[in-house]
Amino acid sequence: MPGLSGAQGMSWKKFMLLDFAACLVWLVGYFYLGYFVGDPAVKVLEYYAKVANYVAIGLVIAIVAVAFMRSSRKAEDRRPRG
Repeated sequence: MPGLSGAQGMSWKKFMLLDFAACLVWLVGYFYLGYFVGDPAVKVLEYYAKVANYVAIGLVIAIVAVAFMRSSRKAEDRRPRG
């Protein structure tokens, strides 16, 4: 943006003033967003932490069960039929 501002003939003082104002608006917006969304986000993450442990345990059990079933099928296929 500084190149475009200079190409339009804007003075650097005016550019710095407008840049500061824009940064201030974004800063205040992010602070308010963090203030209002921060506490509910922490509550959601705490609930997710409780549920995530059970989901992880379930996934490990499912992976082990599938691996066991596949290995037992391969063992059956290797047996000579007689």
